[in-house]
Amino acid sequence: DLPPAPKPVIEKQLSKKQKKRFADMGSNISAEAQHPYQQRHVLCKHVLPAFRVPEIATGWDTEVDHEVWAFVSFSKKGESADGGPGGWVTQLELADTALGLGSNSGHLNIKVLLPLMTSYLTDVDLSNNVAVTGNLELFASSSSALASLCLQNTGIKGKIECLDTLTRSLTKLNLNNLREVTGDLTPGLVEMISDRRRHFGRDSMQLANTGKLNFPADLSAIEDKNYIDMSGITYLNGDIAALSVMLGLRIVDLSETQMSGDIAVFENLHRLEAILFFGSGMRGIVGDVGFFSKGRGRHDSLRRLYLDRTSVTGDLAHFKMTINLVYLSLEMTEISGSVAELTAYCKELEVLHLTDCFHV
Repeated sequence: DLPPAPKPVIEKQLSKKQKKRFADMGSNISAEAQHPYQQRHVLCKHVLPAFRVPEIATGWDTEVDHEVWAFVSFSKKGESADGGPGGWVTQLELADTALGLGSNSGHLNIKVLLPLMTSYLTDVDLSNNVAVTGNLELFASSSSALASLCLQNTGIKGKIECLDTLTRSLTKLNLNNLREVTGDLTPGLVEMISDRRRHFGRDSMQLANTGKLNFPADLSAIEDKNYIDMSGITYLNGDIAALSVMLGLRIVDLSETQMSGDIAVFENLHRLEAILFFGSGMRGIVGDVGFFSKGRGRHDSLRRLYLDRTSVTGDLAHFKMTINLVYLSLEMTEISGSVAELTAYCKELEVLHLTDCFHV
């Protein structure tokens, strides 16, 4: 039940010193991770003078200049859900020696790793290697089982929508600072990012400082979902009007993005528990908060409302129907009115932020 060996580009005969080094490495690998490909190496000729790819190792060679090591480790998942034996997990990462690559050494295009991109590949970490280049699509098309993809601070580029094929498998994604990754988020990607963050935390899906990403205009494919978290996707653009079809929406967090639109979209979303809009790029969020006062009981579930640095207007008195509000933050907005009148109705209010609200 072992995975097939990746097809090598060029096989290299190991010296006695190299064999000893990797034999020592092999002795540190747990028994369940032992694999017959341990001593097998692949030499990928590229711009670099010598690019060597061991298929399984636990360390790297620091003696030779201008060499980059890529490691693929085979290990057991453990027992499967039905109690049977688990499958093999493959992990791919570059060693820290790649950090020394500069313009004099050329660039490493991820195409040279193509022989290692098997259907068993589950984890990829090429982080913080600025000389690593290539297209994001390679990862999306090479493995349907990819669970972790960390490419931050590399030269990878491409269209974000290509990752739609990995929405079922990905549980960790880091594309921070990839300014040439652009494109349109699909409803599937919105669902994946939100769902993984809900279960594994915001850091499980990181897309800060990428290129411009577009929020879907049509979310009907995921209209039954109740949780949207696109926070911290710095250059995410789009209109919040797309949320109007999500009648069961409970939490929406679009903070620290560049989203825009009229907050009147929330008038008919009566199950909302939290609306989180804050950050320096939120000036495109407009509208009057008056709809919150239309009808008793329509927004009784609302507990947290953050509209900091948005361009919303209206009077604090309009919140008198949101009687269960616990957190209300309206910093640097054009909201006006009396705090005393607000607190007379919102008995549950614990936190109220009105910094730089000059009309209150």
